[in-house]
Amino acid sequence: MSENKVCKTCGEEKPIDEFYKQSKARKDGTPIYMASCTLCVNKAQWEKKKLSPKYKEYRKQWEQENKEYRNKYSAEWGAKNKEHLDEYRKEYSKQRWAKQKAEKAPKEKRIALTEEEKRRRGLESQKRWREKNPEKAKGSQKEWREKNVKKTSARWAQRNKERIATDPEYAKVRLEYHRVQVLRRRQVGGSHTIGEWEALKAATGNKCLCCGVNGDEVALTRDHVVPLSKGGTDDISNIQPLCASCNSKKRARTIDYRG
Repeated sequence: MSENKVCKTCGEEKPIDEFYKQSKARKDGTPIYMASCTLCVNKAQWEKKKLSPKYKEYRKQWEQENKEYRNKYSAEWGAKNKEHLDEYRKEYSKQRWAKQKAEKAPKEKRIALTEEEKRRRGLESQKRWREKNPEKAKGSQKEWREKNVKKTSARWAQRNKERIATDPEYAKVRLEYHRVQVLRRRQVGGSHTIGEWEALKAATGNKCLCCGVNGDEVALTRDHVVPLSKGGTDDISNIQPLCASCNSKKRARTIDYRG
């Protein structure tokens, strides 16, 4: 049965075979073993070697000559030891930050920034980064949107709803956009702009051509002279301004109130 010995450095009890023999022996011929185990001795020697200028120069030269191999090995090791690497980076960042904080001279107390000022500075910083790295910014934004489709849609819907409630002009634009999308899905031919519609209302006196009610009192709606269900188009030549009530009463009949 082999003897055991307690390592002076790590404090663990290990078999005597895990200790280096000294060059000298006792008078009776029995060997003398070192106080520290082979693992601790090798570790201490390695730490001492790393600090020597000669080794640092050798290491630097080797890395320059074997750059591709080093990068490949580092990437493979990082992939296999991701958790360990993350922990090391966190600990290194903490130590580095603590060291920098200790070395810095005490400064005057900074003025606390408001939330609005913090947000403004953050947006400016992001903008500067996007201008310097357009390709990376484009790729990261696309990747984020793909991963957060529901979140992005919900946020846009909320902002759009708030803007519609506070901005009448934007509300008109969004309503027109929705109307055009519906017509496209129905594959209706022809189209007209908001400007053409406003010009048509002005040309007809801004009133309902059926009952004569003023457009300032009641909102005027677009009525298709030839209904869409009967092959009518959305061209401005097929549009007449009617109030909602008269438009509803007309139903799907072809009636031209323009005279």
